[in-house]
Amino acid sequence: MVCALLGVSAGAVAQELEEVAEQAGALIKEGKREEALALYDQFIAEHPDSAEAYYYRSGLHAWKAPRELVLADLNRAIELKPDYLRAYFNRGCIHSQMHNRAAARADWQKTMELCAHAIEADPEDAEVYYYRGRCFLALGNTGVAIEDFAEAVELDPDYVEGRYYLGMALVMTGDYTGALEQYDHLIQADPENWGPYVSRARCRERMGNQQGALEDYDRALELAPDTPVLYLFKADICQQLGRLDEALAVLEQALEVDPEYPTTYVRRAMHFLNHRNDPERAMAEIEKGLALEPDESRKLTLILWRSEVYLKQGKLEDAMADFNWALEVDPEHGRTYARRAKAYYEMGEYEKAWADVNKARELGGTVRQDFIDKLSEKMPEPEDEPEGDQ
Repeated sequence: MVCALLGVSAGAVAQELEEVAEQAGALIKEGKREEALALYDQFIAEHPDSAEAYYYRSGLHAWKAPRELVLADLNRAIELKPDYLRAYFNRGCIHSQMHNRAAARADWQKTMELCAHAIEADPEDAEVYYYRGRCFLALGNTGVAIEDFAEAVELDPDYVEGRYYLGMALVMTGDYTGALEQYDHLIQADPENWGPYVSRARCRERMGNQQGALEDYDRALELAPDTPVLYLFKADICQQLGRLDEALAVLEQALEVDPEYPTTYVRRAMHFLNHRNDPERAMAEIEKGLALEPDESRKLTLILWRSEVYLKQGKLEDAMADFNWALEVDPEHGRTYARRAKAYYEMGEYEKAWADVNKARELGGTVRQDFIDKLSEKMPEPEDEPEGDQ
């Protein structure tokens, strides 16, 4: 292992931190995240120069705290250990979630540089290939990412994270059979770990096997009944199967598990909007979710869903205000342009709608073909103006 690059320390402080991490992990499994966080707070107060402690605490902050707290811990970890590979990678992920794409790319590039040095030092370190693969995946180079994940798994067949992301990358390329092989392997190795059941369920969804996906979600819920997102996944499948009353009941269970999880209110809002034709109830659910979300960058998704409700209500100016706010937060968010195009369409501003459609395409956003057909009936797609002579 390349200890210096991967942030593995030695000595008494490291041993104490390992004990704290073990205690914190046990508390997290019991749902006592605040108590786990307090352990790291106390450790950092006693050992303010431990880069690893800030790194571990950042992971706990990432659960619900504002992302600025996560970023502060990762910045401190990197300040204390300038070659901290994992901290650079995670900081890139936080920058991405905060819609700071340039900073995210810079951190992932730095991670890849550190990976290259690490591989030179030890070409058989599976973890380094894994992190480089994660960077390739984040930067959109899925094929090369698969090669690195496969190398990590070959070097360490029991490497759970490497096999998990290998499966994810294979799903992204449409190799569902290959992905299922990875998830089946993980489940056989540890049938009490709920994560691979979720991954296999999502793969089965892509394959059109909703019943198989439902069975996997049920198994995951047996193993982790206090995890609200699992109820949301199951509710989605119930809706796909037309079992709407069951879906709503599952969403109610999610609220019982964690009444302060904002995403649950979003999913409930979409249920009432799309399956109950009740935009007023949908709006009430969205507003509850927004009131619970402390992080401005996380509010983007909720605001975009609120704009969908506004569109359904015919409140085009309110929808447009939400779209414009979202684009101020993240001007490279392709889906926002795709959604704003619908508002321009409803307002009869077809040229602006086409401009947003093309911007969405440029940024990798998906524009539904049925909307393109509707827009084309109102106004043919403008042709690019020919460039003049140079």
